[in-house]
Amino acid sequence: MIEAGVAHFRATNKRTLLDIVCKLADLIDRTFGLGPGQIPGYCGHEEIELALVKLARATGEARYLKLASYFIDQRGQEPNYLMAETQRRGDKLPWHMYFDGLATLQAAKPVRELKEPVGHAVRQMYLLAAMADLAVENKDATLLQSCRTLWESIVHRHLYITGGVGSEPYGEKFTEPFDLPPDRAYAETCAAIGVIFFARRLLEIELHGAYADVMERALYNNVQSGMSLDGTKFFYVNPLELIPAVAKRRYECHLVKTQRVGWFGCACCPPNVARLFASLGEYVASQRPDGLALHLYAEGDLRFTAAGRDMQLSVQTDYPWTETVTITITSISQLPSPNSGGGSAATLYLRIPGWCRGATLQINGQSHPLEPVNGYAALHRNWQTGDRVALTLPMPVERVRADPRVATVAGCVALQRGPVVYCVEEADHGPNLAALTLPHTAPLAIRNDPALLGGCVVIETTGTRDRTGTDLYSTTASGIEPVKLRAIPYGLWANRGEGEMRVWIRES
Repeated sequence: MIEAGVAHFRATNKRTLLDIVCKLADLIDRTFGLGPGQIPGYCGHEEIELALVKLARATGEARYLKLASYFIDQRGQEPNYLMAETQRRGDKLPWHMYFDGLATLQAAKPVRELKEPVGHAVRQMYLLAAMADLAVENKDATLLQSCRTLWESIVHRHLYITGGVGSEPYGEKFTEPFDLPPDRAYAETCAAIGVIFFARRLLEIELHGAYADVMERALYNNVQSGMSLDGTKFFYVNPLELIPAVAKRRYECHLVKTQRVGWFGCACCPPNVARLFASLGEYVASQRPDGLALHLYAEGDLRFTAAGRDMQLSVQTDYPWTETVTITITSISQLPSPNSGGGSAATLYLRIPGWCRGATLQINGQSHPLEPVNGYAALHRNWQTGDRVALTLPMPVERVRADPRVATVAGCVALQRGPVVYCVEEADHGPNLAALTLPHTAPLAIRNDPALLGGCVVIETTGTRDRTGTDLYSTTASGIEPVKLRAIPYGLWANRGEGEMRVWIRES
């Protein structure tokens, strides 16, 4: 009786909350639009569009989709609402709009005309996520093409190696293509989460590993950096290079924290990380018409349907530290027909990451050919309970170099193993990390260190350090000395006290 009462309370409470949300959305729908007596406006910070699509899906009410579409398509139209409203009120422009004007709010031109990401990075990513949703709901091919155009621009010209976006602290926004300075990187945690939102929606539209690769890069690096190991302190800004004394002194670095803090006056990042981790299952896998697609590899149980049957599988792995992912079919529901047999025809789509070469697969201990299409290997068979798939994804340490147009890291190299980007810290090497050089031929070894940072894989190698001279400038080369280098996962930096950090290291 008590359980029934609790269930009734939950159902009633859910219905009541939905009624409240609908009441608010109906008020917004009556207030904004191009009809008589309506305000031809839209929000300065895109977010409501995502919520309206979710509300439409929850209620089946098409008006909410129409309202979300209006908010997106009205942006940047002339006469410009935001400029007219600013003048009507006699207000001054917000400080961050003095640099890029209405582009800061993605309102300088209609969004379908954008070829490069502009303005506030979080707003841009939320806008794109909503555009992708609406492209699906409205079967809008031109809107989908705009999404793809901007995706290509972001990943090829505006994305940090850690999966972060938005390099400019003034207005927290995108700047010029290839302007990705490591020490002045803004790379807000929320913006990387926005990248994940957008990538996941594009994956739903088109099963392509390139989207999952970026989603994974942002999750394991920029987003992970945004929270301390104990989950109590946070970064808003995620630089790829830090000298604490300089960051505290220079104005363009004044938003950079040298250690994570417990909270922010603008507290968007901590709860955003929390909701992402709480909903991680939505990003790990997705139901396909004929089975299940695995996008990210994490330990846990998954349920899906195929050929009218409910199926469950279990994933065992210590990814990304280890290379093997084991997937076991743990249960298959029976069809009503007594002659249906115990198996079930279904397709498992396993992502083969773009960084991986030489992946191998076994099914029930027997080697199975891998023929990925768009980054996914499709395993179609009549599955039986107890079937086991073993996927091995080799993870050698690789040197990554930036496009030479990323001028601030020219002549440098970053280390990456699997999806994890690495960095060096003062805790291991002392100060003046800029003096370190990694020889091109230095062997790169990995070691699992269970006592370090909650247990992680570190990269060890040998390099050199420039000796400090007596003159600020000199015509003679400084001496060098050999040094042991140890790199840790970037997402775990700043968990051992304040100190220098670098992702990009000089290469000789």
